Amino acid sequence: IFLTTRPDNTSDWAPPRRLFPESEAAYDIPQLLHDGKSFLFQSNRSAGYGASDLWMGQLP
Repeated sequence: IFLTTRPDNTSDWAPPRRLFPESEAAYDIPQLLHDGKSFLFQSNRSAGYGASDLWMGQLP
């Protein structure tokens, strides 16, 4: 997954950048759900409750 931004609707897009390093892509890669706005991913990041947690996010 890559991310690109622009300061406003008339500006050019910035060059895309990878959200996750390739070494982490197999583990932390988000999966978009059927609603098109929610995503899930599995991670062992320090803010979790166990060795491997399921995280959910929502797009605006």
